[in-house]
Amino acid sequence: MKGINPSDGIRERKRSHSVTDRQFYAIALKWWEQQKDSWSADHQAIVKRFITIDCKSHSTLIIDKINAGHITEVMLSIEASGSPKKAPVILAIINRIICICFVTSKKNFYFFRADNTNIMTK
Repeated sequence: MKGINPSDGIRERKRSHSVTDRQFYAIALKWWEQQKDSWSADHQAIVKRFITIDCKSHSTLIIDKINAGHITEVMLSIEASGSPKKAPVILAIINRIICICFVTSKKNFYFFRADNTNIMTK
């Protein structure tokens, strides 16, 4: 009888997922595609603009490597652009996208509040 190392299966699954599949942009766009039919056309455009423009600097980050510093950077850039009222909406969108990753990967992720404190999930 031949023994099977469970770690080999885990490693193989990790290799089968490309890095681009785990990038913020890819996950955010997939989430947007799944949600857009339940939104108005205006809201679809707002969320897509956020994903493609407001978070462009974070688009290639691996989703489970995003931390409070990255989120703070996005919030500060929104404030600097003169649109501070967008920040809570964008923060909610970021949390929803990260939540999808949490549910699907069962890893520890940080969810962020409007005051930029975080809650770690287990």
